[in-house]
Amino acid sequence: MSTVVPQALALLNAGRAAEARDLVQRALARAPHDLGLQNLMARASLQLGDHQRAAYFLERIVAARPGDAAALANLGNALAAGGAVERAEPLLRKALAGDAGSAGVRHSLWNLLMDARRVGEAAGVCRDGLALTPGDPLLTVDLATADAALARAEEGVAALRAIADRHPEMRQLHQALAFFLNYAPGVDPAEILAAHRRYADLVRRLTPGDGPPTADRDPERRLRVGVLSSDLRTHSVAYFARAIFEGLDRTSFEVVGYSLSTTPADPMTRALADAAHAWHDVGGLQNEALVARVRGDRIDILLELNGLTRGGRLAALMRRAAPVQVSMIGYAATTGWPTMDYRVVDALTDPPGAEAFASERLLRLDPCFLCYTPPDRPPEVEPVGRRSGVVFGSFNDIAKLNARVIEAWARLLARAEGSRLLLKSHALRDATIADDLTARFESAGVGRGRLQLLGWTADTNEHLSLYRGVDVALDTFPYCGTTTTCEALLMGVPVVSLVGDAERPVHAARVGLSLLSAVGALELAASSEGEYVEKAASLAADEGRRRGYRAGLRERLLASPLCDRRAYAARLGGALREAWRSTCAGGGGA
Repeated sequence: MSTVVPQALALLNAGRAAEARDLVQRALARAPHDLGLQNLMARASLQLGDHQRAAYFLERIVAARPGDAAALANLGNALAAGGAVERAEPLLRKALAGDAGSAGVRHSLWNLLMDARRVGEAAGVCRDGLALTPGDPLLTVDLATADAALARAEEGVAALRAIADRHPEMRQLHQALAFFLNYAPGVDPAEILAAHRRYADLVRRLTPGDGPPTADRDPERRLRVGVLSSDLRTHSVAYFARAIFEGLDRTSFEVVGYSLSTTPADPMTRALADAAHAWHDVGGLQNEALVARVRGDRIDILLELNGLTRGGRLAALMRRAAPVQVSMIGYAATTGWPTMDYRVVDALTDPPGAEAFASERLLRLDPCFLCYTPPDRPPEVEPVGRRSGVVFGSFNDIAKLNARVIEAWARLLARAEGSRLLLKSHALRDATIADDLTARFESAGVGRGRLQLLGWTADTNEHLSLYRGVDVALDTFPYCGTTTTCEALLMGVPVVSLVGDAERPVHAARVGLSLLSAVGALELAASSEGEYVEKAASLAADEGRRRGYRAGLRERLLASPLCDRRAYAARLGGALREAWRSTCAGGGGA
């Protein structure tokens, strides 16, 4: 029995939960009341996604140790993971009452509250904990995540920067810093690259290497292209991924989908799967099994669409699942990954010289690095209606807002007399976020009567129809919108975008320029905050221009390179072929 615990822990730490479960189960048959073994069984069950079984063992531990904060927290975690949130929250709060200084318990409660979109409460849990243990790294990461949801990413970044050097081995901290640097104003691209490389190095040191996969290095043969993402469903990424599945030349490429989503398939999932040569739901696989799956399918080029976003599996790709690995669509920055060979961009998002700020080689798909596939039957564009004042709008994620954006929009509203601002974001269902944002606009001189804040809409056409009430769309900065910009243009609404610096380019800050250029609307791109406000105010004052945009933008978008699937797929296919030829010649990839 003495060797079971260390053996089981080693297996769990190695991600071999099924083996750990079998080992502990045999030991429990001999010692059914051993709380340590029961705890190990719960941990193994959690790793395997068997939340009900984990809760069964944890309930036995809590019954034996009713005041054990760790046991209470573990049971709360298991119940929450299994969807029993109402049972989980009281347990977590009881655990916190018994151990107020525990960052782990606070993290568990924070996680439950964030999943329930009670962001304000989640931030409060972190702030209370940091008052007790200033600089705690786990709580700092949690608060930075909550801050981003509260449109305060720059505050979270400042806190993460302050402690990063004191915790050089903490993966969560360095992942969060790399990710949230994309949202904060004034960040140099060299810092973004350095942060991503630092995080990648931590992952690399913890990832076993077993050499690259073997492949037939014939440069001209038909290639198997894998697409790996958690967002191959009704999600913004999928509107750009469709061109890969439906557009690549089938005589040259086979496309295999790897969905990391753990939610049921929806119409978008089915459309992508129908267009693929093969489809695999791999969300339940551990990293080692995921790599084995991709290698077993003999994938030549793997397109990764998540980057550091939630649900992604960059860590698995450190082991190189395919000879050539490419980052595209889903992440607006370099990955920092030494095994990510290429990143798809264009000459506007990443002009010559941008190579200095990327760990990957840049594949420029000019004139635009994206191809947007609109919904099949979007609502009709309606002419500009008669309103008491111009309505500005932004449907971007609230995390893309920051103090400078709020100040610029406040100056614009002051310029455009009688104007109003419509903001729509999933996060605005949280009253705390809406109230906090309203208060910040009021501090900037915008009365709450000039604001309209809307939350999530379940139906895509209902969402798009809301653009009928918007006269001028406002892009966020430095993190530009992508799907939101395309949707606004589809509905005939001009989008004013602030373009990031070309000398030291940050990709996320120049996406708006690429999209507007693709549809022939460069007049809507501004090079400074002052020009941004001026362009939006001028457009608000010119009803004739706005009517012209409303009447013609959809047709311009649909006829533009941004929606030309055939041309985009040909460019992408050509770029992937050249990347494969380079690999075969020993100049890239594995």
